[in-house]
Amino acid sequence: MHSLEERWKGDDIQSYLNSSRRTVVAFSGGVDSLCLLSLAASLNDSILALHVNHGLDPDADKWEQLCRQHSEKLGVMFECFKVKVDTKGSIEENARKARYSIFEKVLQENELLLLAHHADDQIETVLFNLFRGTSIPGLVAMPRVRKLGKARLFRPLLDVPRKCILEYCKFKGLKWIDDPSNQNKAFDRGYLRHSLIPIIEERWPNFRETILKGIGRDEGLRQSIESIAQNDLIACQSSWGLKSSEVVKLTNSRRDSLFRYWIAKEGFPQPTSGILRALYTDVLMAKLDSEPFISWNGCEIRRFKDNLVLKTRNNFIAPKERVDLNPSSSLQIAGGFLRTVQDKGNGLRFPGLDRDLCIKFRKGGESMRVDGKTKILKKVLQELGVPPWLRDRLPLIYLGDTLVAIPGIPAWTTPPVVVSEQLAQPCEDGLLFWFDSA
Repeated sequence: MHSLEERWKGDDIQSYLNSSRRTVVAFSGGVDSLCLLSLAASLNDSILALHVNHGLDPDADKWEQLCRQHSEKLGVMFECFKVKVDTKGSIEENARKARYSIFEKVLQENELLLLAHHADDQIETVLFNLFRGTSIPGLVAMPRVRKLGKARLFRPLLDVPRKCILEYCKFKGLKWIDDPSNQNKAFDRGYLRHSLIPIIEERWPNFRETILKGIGRDEGLRQSIESIAQNDLIACQSSWGLKSSEVVKLTNSRRDSLFRYWIAKEGFPQPTSGILRALYTDVLMAKLDSEPFISWNGCEIRRFKDNLVLKTRNNFIAPKERVDLNPSSSLQIAGGFLRTVQDKGNGLRFPGLDRDLCIKFRKGGESMRVDGKTKILKKVLQELGVPPWLRDRLPLIYLGDTLVAIPGIPAWTTPPVVVSEQLAQPCEDGLLFWFDSA
């Protein structure tokens, strides 16, 4: 038995697996995730290997098949999701965001996601955050366990050096995938790993052990700061994000800790100290009638009325042509994900749609019948409280040339606006539309 197996079985990992309804391993096929999947499979026979195909490498589909084969050999279930990664901005961050979006969609309540981050990853994270002007929580780096949507995220190899992982896979005769992007010094992580860290190690051979010890000592402090930030988040929370009127009441240090905690909790990249200062001066303290925002690394925070909204930065361009819609299925479109839900007595009459059902986007000048009156679409969206940056991204539901409904958005907790009242009748099947904005 390899020493890593002995350590694995003697740790508290088994209790995490036993207390979870299902265990999912994020499986890229690289040496780290292959080691993790092998170890997890040795303790539990109901493991799901979850692979995200980013499509960024010419061999991406080949890697997917290799991951499937590895999973079959280890006797675990396999599932793959293909994502489209935005190549504008930081590809690293965009790919990460795409992965975590899949994780949150797949993982349900009382389920556990295992990630293969190890001690060397932890050190890289500390250095990376340090150069970006992080605070104490950033220097503590990645937590071993944290919430992920309805589920939990667990990093069982976080104190294991990468050399031990390599030794284990060689000992087991496992063949892993070498992603060439890991060697690319154009990426920040690649530069740290292959250019900077070797220089540091030459001068201070034991720097890894020193940093890891420091992380351990500061963990209690991080937890205390996080606890305060968690309480502040509860006090300042709104349906959209944060109440700006409550955030401004906090001291500078608590406000920054709140922002960092909130941003990390939502799975977005941590802001620099400069971004935090600008967030306060240019967004939080901007004029009440303005709609300021600040962006970094593919995400942004906008202020809308008394709300601070954290979201993915989206350079959305509405399709010029109509998009046909099948009432029996949902549709992924450029601005997000449109879902159709059947509900008796509400929404559009279904079945019985006798004209083409399609999606169009706002161009200006549209009108609709609401509560027996004809209203300009812009006015309707204003009355619904739709933020300006979303108005042109909303898919509008048409029957032929008639605008009949606006999809409800979960964040508003608002049902769709049904324009043609005659299309909804009691005791008939109705069709509702919900739009999850990207």
